[in-house]
Amino acid sequence: MKKRREKIHPTLKKWIKERGSNKKELIINFVEYLNLPRFPELVTDESRRSTKNKKSLKEADALVKEIVKTRDSYYRRVTQELEAKFGCKVLERFWIINGVLVEMPLRNVSKLAERDDVIYIEPRDSGEEPPSDPNPNNDV
Repeated sequence: MKKRREKIHPTLKKWIKERGSNKKELIINFVEYLNLPRFPELVTDESRRSTKNKKSLKEADALVKEIVKTRDSYYRRVTQELEAKFGCKVLERFWIINGVLVEMPLRNVSKLAERDDVIYIEPRDSGEEPPSDPNPNNDV
């Protein structure tokens, strides 16, 4: 029997127990239904203003617009469901992943996680430190 994957971030689980009626900003990741195309690569030894790179950037911009357009009807439907059933307010829709940023009552998270199309629910800001490595030149 396949083990069920946990859908709720550990910090979020803790918050639900401690502050069940509070509202928090959360990211909901849904099952991906699109096959995203490969984006054109830039020519790294040329400037972004080169003819080839301008063309690639224009193609990439067109792909993003198409993805946004394709996701729109799905997001409209999901937004209505999230608002009606879980008290969510959708703050942002993502194009590169099938996910949204919402503000919602913590008491509704467990019920939302029961949906088959939900992969994972996590806090927008859990207070965790970002990962680090020994290279001081790439610190944020």
